[in-house]
Amino acid sequence: MFSANDIIEMQYSCGGCFSGYNKIEIKANEDNASIMSFPSIRNKKNGITESGYILPIKEWKKYSNKINKITKKWAAKYVNNNIMDGYQWSLSFLFRNGEKKDYYGSNSFPDNWNDFKKILTKIEQRL
Repeated sequence: MFSANDIIEMQYSCGGCFSGYNKIEIKANEDNASIMSFPSIRNKKNGITESGYILPIKEWKKYSNKINKITKKWAAKYVNNNIMDGYQWSLSFLFRNGEKKDYYGSNSFPDNWNDFKKILTKIEQRL
């Protein structure tokens, strides 16, 4: 059963001018969460293809609760204007109650970015 502040959709993309952009998309329903990874065009040319798996909803809720806590106080944008053609990222959530949150960064990150990336890495390890 979902509560109002549960993440039911999450989209994350990251990359840069020379490496291309990778994307992870998560969509949850009452039973499970679908995890999909979309590699950059450069990675596709190197033989890396789209992949995905189904995560039991109980497990997704553990991850999403941690992600919620980590991102709770994030600003909408993190931009370092002193670096050109670096690393950009975006993160979007859709919550059960219909609320949406969007975050974006260009060569700059929230203080607890590494905590978020650790959780994302755990999710990605199954792909």
